[in-house]
Order: sequence, then C-alpha cells, then structure tokens
Amino acid sequence: MDPSYLDFDFPQPIPAPSTGRNFLRTSLAWLTQTLHDNASEDVIYVQTNGNRIACRAMFGNKLLHLDDQAGGFRIELTDMDFLIAASDLTNGGSVLEPLRGDLIVCTIGINVEIFEVAPYSGEETIWRWADPHESMMRIRTKHVETDAYVPAAP
Repeated sequence: MDPSYLDFDFPQPIPAPSTGRNFLRTSLAWLTQTLHDNASEDVIYVQTNGNRIACRAMFGNKLLHLDDQAGGFRIELTDMDFLIAASDLTNGGSVLEPLRGDLIVCTIGINVEIFEVAPYSGEETIWRWADPHESMMRIRTKHVETDAYVPAAP
C-alpha cells in the first residue's frame, strides 16, 4: 500500500479518535441511561425464532378514537412505538435488528398486552434510530392481543 495519501499538512499531533470531549455524545449517553433507568418499563422482546430478551422500553402511544354513533366515542389501543436502548437488545454482543413479526410483551394496567413489530399504515419502516448516535431504537408495532395478567405462583 502506498502511504503517499498521508502526505498532507495536518496539525500535529493527530488527536486520538475518542478524547471524551464530545459534550453532546456524552450528554446523550447520560440521557439515554437516565431514561432507561427512570422512564422505562420491563418488557419481553420475542424474536420470530422464539428467542426471548428481557429489556426495558419507553412507551409512545398511538391511540385510535372511534365514534360510537351515539354521540360518544371510545378509545382503542392500536399502534405503539417502543423506544429501546440498543445496548438492551443484544445477543452475543451484537445489536439485534428488529424484524417484522417479532413481538413485544408488556403489562399495562392489569393486562398483558402483546404488540407485533409492523409498520404503521402507509409506511414501510418498522424501526429507526431515535438519536443521531444510534443508541436508542424506535420500534413500530401494532396491538395484536390482550390477556389478563396472572401472577406467577410463589
């Protein structure tokens, strides 16, 4: 390999790749950890292959308001975004990419709610990074089932 590509005037010494002086990255890491610790709830992420991962997620509701044709309305839980730290959704040290058909199981009130990873109507994407440093995933889901919560036997 020809090292001539290094022949240019660059201030010396060349700084180390990570000096810890990136205030925004450091602050975002702190914020992600704070949200994880204080504003998230336990969920179980179930991959289509049956692998289960216990992690924490922040909920972002999308509710559907339905007219009952009698002057009132009812609200149904239909779609939900889950924000999950990439460090929580790993297998063998590698971050797992959410796939269509995966499930997220959580307890809301007295019910166990099951959501399937799926795009919203008219959209293609099922997940995206929620921040520029790729530390938090925003996963789109559709509500598929409600079960009564049954506590585990002692």
